Amino acid sequence: MVQEAVSIVSITDKAAEKARALLKDRGVEDASLRVFVVGGGCSGYQYGMAIAQGREEDDVVIEQSGVTVLVDPESAPLMQAPRSITSMT
Repeated sequence: MVQEAVSIVSITDKAAEKARALLKDRGVEDASLRVFVVGGGCSGYQYGMAIAQGREEDDVVIEQSGVTVLVDPESAPLMQAPRSITSMT
């Protein structure tokens, strides 16, 4: 399912540039970024990001600035307020 980029997560142009360079440096230019939520606890939810070689059938797929971002269906509802990827450090 492809969603509007601003509905769950957006990526700045600078972060997209860094993401494309990272994927190229690792030899996986066709890979995606997977954004996910890790369980709460006292600190609340934590967000993570990883390189994904493939998609799951039920992933939310966001394509923006030449980067594909994947969000699993369990994490998507927890990210209803728009999130931005602003750096790739």
